[in-house]
Amino acid sequence: MDVTIHPQADFLLHSIGDLKLRLSDLLERESALRHHEGPLLQALYEREIGVLELGLLKSRVTANELKFRIERIMARINAGSTITPTDLEALEAETKKIKAEWQKEVEDKEKTLSWSVAYMKGEKLTVNETLQLKKIYKRLCVLLHPDMGADQGLFDLHWQAVQEAHARSDLLELEAILVALEAKTGRDRSAELSALEALARERDRLESLILTYTERLRVMERHPPFCLRDQLNDADWIAARQAEIRQAVAVVQTRVLELQAMHDSLLASALGAVQ
Repeated sequence: MDVTIHPQADFLLHSIGDLKLRLSDLLERESALRHHEGPLLQALYEREIGVLELGLLKSRVTANELKFRIERIMARINAGSTITPTDLEALEAETKKIKAEWQKEVEDKEKTLSWSVAYMKGEKLTVNETLQLKKIYKRLCVLLHPDMGADQGLFDLHWQAVQEAHARSDLLELEAILVALEAKTGRDRSAELSALEALARERDRLESLILTYTERLRVMERHPPFCLRDQLNDADWIAARQAEIRQAVAVVQTRVLELQAMHDSLLASALGAVQ
């Protein structure tokens, strides 16, 4: 039997196919930013800048600790109170408690640096493998993602595994999922849309989603680490930023020496008054 497709329906079907490809590009791009490019940029940042930031952070913690101790000692002196061994024990306990809050930031930074070293040492895909990963992931988006009009049950069943495999750059796992899905589905849902109005609605829906995802990607790109992409590929910027942090460390360390001398003098004076 000869089946003739209405010219407008044929046009809409082709448009829907093209829009799904564009949408799959955006979905793949978003996942690649989250799972691959973002971690790589973060690891590069930590290697070049983060290690110096850790040194600055530690110096600031030391300075803050000394400031805190000086404030407490001065408060006792200004109140005309003596400083006893018991007072010193209380000061140590109070200092330890407040320092733990500052130290948490140092520990978090140290963990990030350790992660970045491990990440940079990990195996990376070749250029061809990366292209294959993109191709397979985009096809899986078409077959699984609800925004593509795919079956929600299939999405619920397979999407988490797809995301985890994509995050690991596991080509074999993604290929296995794709083979199984193509055997199950075998057809595009848009082929089931027959009425011109239904086709037009599907086209409009996809166009709207493309705008949404495009804007979402723009927002992502405006935030770290993505907004630092160009800078992290600029040796001059890296050198300037490193010099800036080293200078800041030197300033804080000089201040630490001043605070330490002030702290020791005040404490000796206060203890001398007690004796």
